[in-house]
Amino acid sequence: MADGKLVRIGLRSGETIKVAAGDAPDLGTLYAQLQQSEFVQLGEDTIVRTGEVAYVRLAGEAKQSEDRSHSRVSSAPRPRRLLETKAFFLTSEFVLAFAAWVALLLTTLATDSIDAPLFTLLTIAILAGYLFSRGFAKANTPSEAWDPREEWSPGR
Repeated sequence: MADGKLVRIGLRSGETIKVAAGDAPDLGTLYAQLQQSEFVQLGEDTIVRTGEVAYVRLAGEAKQSEDRSHSRVSSAPRPRRLLETKAFFLTSEFVLAFAAWVALLLTTLATDSIDAPLFTLLTIAILAGYLFSRGFAKANTPSEAWDPREEWSPGR
């Protein structure tokens, strides 16, 4: 990047961090770091949490106009939101839980060995197994949702 320009990093809290372009990586590298790491170092003395970054742009870069008919789009890529990779009904956990429930239903209808209370209990057990398996599958997955624990400071 050319010297004399600033990189502006807007945070979700509304604060703006300015870093000399010579001290910061180029925008493409910076966007890649924001997608891959929890923290990114800017310059020699600035570290930001990637979940707090709202936007990154060159200080001289044009902002998008509010008027959609005359809006200008910057050439810098926008950070992508983390999305669910596939719908819940396409996951193996759901397919196996649903297949187990259908097998239980058919067994209950075909034989007298499983009565209504046992069917209900086993349905709840299948549902609990499905919920635990989804919890383990999603554990430690990054989220863009606001979490008050991230802003809590014990000294306040």
